[in-house]
Amino acid sequence: MRQLEQMKSKLLAVALLALLAATQVIQPRAAAHAAEYRTAPVTLESAGSTTTIGGTVVPYKEVTLAAQVPGQVNFIAGREGDAIKTGELLVAISDDAIQAQRRAAMAKLFAAEASLRNAHVQYSR
Repeated sequence: MRQLEQMKSKLLAVALLALLAATQVIQPRAAAHAAEYRTAPVTLESAGSTTTIGGTVVPYKEVTLAAQVPGQVNFIAGREGDAIKTGELLVAISDDAIQAQRRAAMAKLFAAEASLRNAHVQYSR
């Protein structure tokens, strides 16, 4: 029991010496840094008033976009609220269906022209 008390006393003495040494090392550094800074007393001042108001934002101008042809949207430029310049591409629509219709119409045209040439040859005989 006595040994335990002696060990505690030695440990306490070592801890106190370490603390004293640390304060001796820290204080000169703190004094050197304190000279570099300006201090001012803390005061409470009002910088302005704050008011919370509920409301609704109304857009300057609202535009509805509608496609003249059906199709799948491939690209949308920007996001809601972005500024768009005149002539800028907003939406790209897949034209696969329209191109297929065009090819079918061109095939019908070529078939009609071939039929006309055939009829002209038959008439000329």
